[in-house]
Amino acid sequence: MVPAAALAMATLLSGCENSAIRNWTNPTKQRLVENGYTVSVIKNDGWYASWFSPDAPIATVPPLILLKPAQIKAIEKVSGCRVVDALYNATSAQPAFLEATVDCTARPAS
Repeated sequence: MVPAAALAMATLLSGCENSAIRNWTNPTKQRLVENGYTVSVIKNDGWYASWFSPDAPIATVPPLILLKPAQIKAIEKVSGCRVVDALYNATSAQPAFLEATVDCTARPAS
């Protein structure tokens, strides 16, 4: 049985835009594999990419310097636009949750 406190916290966090639960269940999510990393791309009020390990529910996040290019490429593929700015949200509970700004007048690099 799930403790009441854990259930309350999960319910509270499921409403947050950057929450793992909301991202996991987001119906607009598209999952791609880029540079060997599985990346989920979500369009809300902006473009977001999160890293996902299909082999382990709990896994060590890969080095962000290696992951970021894969996330940017995934956002560009899904959006059809060029990423002009991308930052990790320091306040997110997901350390590999990338927020991106795109320019749809510029096409992604090949």
